[in-house]
Amino acid sequence: MTALRLGPLLRYVDWERGESATVWVEADRPCTAEVRCEDGAGGSTRTFQIAGHHYALIPVTGLRPGA
Repeated sequence: MTALRLGPLLRYVDWERGESATVWVEADRPCTAEVRCEDGAGGSTRTFQIAGHHYALIPVTGLRPGA
């Protein structure tokens, strides 16, 4: 099973529309990182590798402004 080394960290929020954000994580090996929210918003992406570390910047869409 893949484990997180760091994160999740909120990296970016679209404050104008409030419908999207980007979350950053570091995993212990290559994987598909996924964010799921209770209201159905979410996103997923594959990790990328730099110097033996596996990172992902996950675009999260479908957020409800103010929720």
